[in-house]
Amino acid sequence: MGNKTKQTGKTEVYPFWYMKDIKNMIDYFKMKGQWHWYLAFHFGLLLGRRVSDTLSLKWSDFYYENGRMKDETDIKEWKTGKIVRLYICEACKDVLKLYIEHTEIDPMENYNDFINGTAKMSELLEHKEEYSDEEYEELMMKAIQGHAAAFRKQFKIAAEACEIKYPVSTHSLRKNFGYWSVKLHPYDITTVDKLQGIFSH
Repeated sequence: MGNKTKQTGKTEVYPFWYMKDIKNMIDYFKMKGQWHWYLAFHFGLLLGRRVSDTLSLKWSDFYYENGRMKDETDIKEWKTGKIVRLYICEACKDVLKLYIEHTEIDPMENYNDFINGTAKMSELLEHKEEYSDEEYEELMMKAIQGHAAAFRKQFKIAAEACEIKYPVSTHSLRKNFGYWSVKLHPYDITTVDKLQGIFSH
């Protein structure tokens, strides 16, 4: 009694321990021309959000209607329902600009659509009025989960191709945000408090 049984199907994953592993993953998606996964990977690294949140970000989260980029935006977390503030760093803006350059997507023409969503997600969003709030949330969450599963699959393929020897997954990106924040600011006693705020912990 009292012994906890480990959940099957769950494996502990780690942040990326080495910068070269991060660079190799980025280069892999770039060389393969997988710009959607390239962007999803960067969003995970630079924003510290869960995959369900990074895959459901909209152009309107990053741009004002006049085309100027935002420095911060408020989003609703899918898992918790909390409204959290997202700080958009210059590196994130640069990655988004590169994504636009290679995909030739016009943010203003797709202003209220998902940046990195699927056709199913966009279809649900377009016909949102036809569903009750509860139905919409349920259907959209299923669509996002399907999209996240596709990202996890490609992530695993990339990690194997990059010969990363320790366990990593898409959740490593969120862990990475915290790991490197602490590692790069070892003498800042406020770092943990700031991370708790960012992670909604």
